[in-house]
Amino acid sequence: MVNHKKKIKLMLLLVLVFTLLFSAACSLNTNNSKKDNTETEGTQEDASREGEYLSYENIEQGIDALYPSDWEFKEDIMGSLVTFLSPQENEKDLFRENINITLEDLSEYQIDLKQYNELSIQQLKQFITNIEILSNTTYDGLDQDAYQITFTGKQGQLDLKWKSIIFLKDKKAYIITYTADIEHYDEYHSYFEAVVNSLGY
Repeated sequence: MVNHKKKIKLMLLLVLVFTLLFSAACSLNTNNSKKDNTETEGTQEDASREGEYLSYENIEQGIDALYPSDWEFKEDIMGSLVTFLSPQENEKDLFRENINITLEDLSEYQIDLKQYNELSIQQLKQFITNIEILSNTTYDGLDQDAYQITFTGKQGQLDLKWKSIIFLKDKKAYIITYTADIEHYDEYHSYFEAVVNSLGY
């Protein structure tokens, strides 16, 4: 079991993962785009086109994935490894749908996937306004045990919908989260599936 002190620390990290990421995505603009990987200090190779997708790679963390070629990516936003951002449709588009990949070091904790998933649900309920957990199930799309959480809630005036896939490997938690305006959730969901299906770790 996780002792009280470490549990508090872990829960605070989960808050960062699930609440601050989408807040940042609302206000990001394209001026700091890193489609040119020269600013990543050797942590990534140049992106290469694969049909309608580009290849992202973080050598230091041993992560690679495909993302839509008309999206951009940003690293180190509120603790995420990488955030893939959809294009802004027009000046009135207040929210850019996004997909985040986050890694959390769990080497100091004795915690299993089920416990981590339960802590995640607890934090979601405390920090997301009007949250409704639509589903919380095991996920079979990876080569190892994983959970999939789908939920809705509000961020300011925005009605948002999320889907997160969580798994543990080598004392790390991997969280892949898709966040969308609820009206556009289905429109961009296939991109989330493509990122998850292409994920190398």
